[in-house]
Amino acid sequence: MDALEQFSMHTASRILSEGQGNTLYSPYSLYVALALAASGAEGATQKEMLSLLGGNSPGNISRLAADTGKLIRLLHTDNEIGRLKTANSMWIQQGHSFKKEYEKLASASFYASLHTADFAQKETAEKMGEWVREHTGGQITPTIQPDPQQVMALLNTLDFKDEWLDAFNESQTVQGMFYPEEGGQLTAAFMSRNYYTADYIKEDRFASATLRLKNGGAMTFVLPDKGVSVKELVTTPEKTRALLPASGKTTYKLDLKVPKFDYSSKLELVQALKAMGMNAPFTDQANFSVMSDTSVFISQITQNTHIAVDEKGVEAAAFTEILMAGSGLPKGEAAEFWTGRSCTASPLLTALSCLPASVNRREAPARHNKEPDSWESGS
Repeated sequence: MDALEQFSMHTASRILSEGQGNTLYSPYSLYVALALAASGAEGATQKEMLSLLGGNSPGNISRLAADTGKLIRLLHTDNEIGRLKTANSMWIQQGHSFKKEYEKLASASFYASLHTADFAQKETAEKMGEWVREHTGGQITPTIQPDPQQVMALLNTLDFKDEWLDAFNESQTVQGMFYPEEGGQLTAAFMSRNYYTADYIKEDRFASATLRLKNGGAMTFVLPDKGVSVKELVTTPEKTRALLPASGKTTYKLDLKVPKFDYSSKLELVQALKAMGMNAPFTDQANFSVMSDTSVFISQITQNTHIAVDEKGVEAAAFTEILMAGSGLPKGEAAEFWTGRSCTASPLLTALSCLPASVNRREAPARHNKEPDSWESGS
């Protein structure tokens, strides 16, 4: 988990601070997809990928695979309340093959399924899209195009759903004005709830409120102070980490208003990863010889994401796609917490840079200052 947290803060800082407009990003989905690819790498390619993934020394690829498998099992949830499911699949062009040892490792540690296909055919693209739709609970149906230059594809999906520990009352949801960072105003449906004690933090330049979920997760809403942009809060991994809940923080009575939203996005991640030191995998010198006898390089990494927040809870999904082509590069206190301005929010392992809110804080009566795990909802 330490390696994942380090990776999450490092990549989220880069991706969210450089993103244009609303940015939705899942560090977990990208981490697992890259770990699957790195498990087939050697030499400088492996060294650069392991350096970014963190927590592993070069040559210790078996540990990376084993640790990722443990992480997938640890997070897996599927019950009547919600779910957190991870899926992986490997696709390879007809006439090529993965090495047997790599197939065994991918199956045992990543629970990856294997598919042989013709990437030049529309049918293959449709099958890949259907696999993604099925493994994201229907939240994501990507448009995948046939590509005769493609040799391999590594796909990861995350499918998440959970309910608020204390649900919002739909009768208290009202229309209000939302003020985007770029200016103007929009009408939005705001969910409303009073808490006598809540996980609320006021720091220099931002405030945050964390809402617990029934299966043990949480979603943190981070609101910049007036005049502070979202990007200013995530310019470094340290600043990004400071936005998330920390133990020992005081709780306050909270009057919470947060808009319902349903949002999807797509990210192209190659340039961001190059900026973080991962260069060799994208060149014709890439070494994925543990994966296959076919010489390949990573030609594209994209991530599709979706999140929906309503009175009952949170539903989110992510799909990360790593495409690989044959070598030979182509050219070219009581607080009022009202999210009426742009904010950031983090449901579980998904980081969301969304739509700076006003925050007025006053200290709650002493009898309500309980530990975060013991807060109760207000009337």
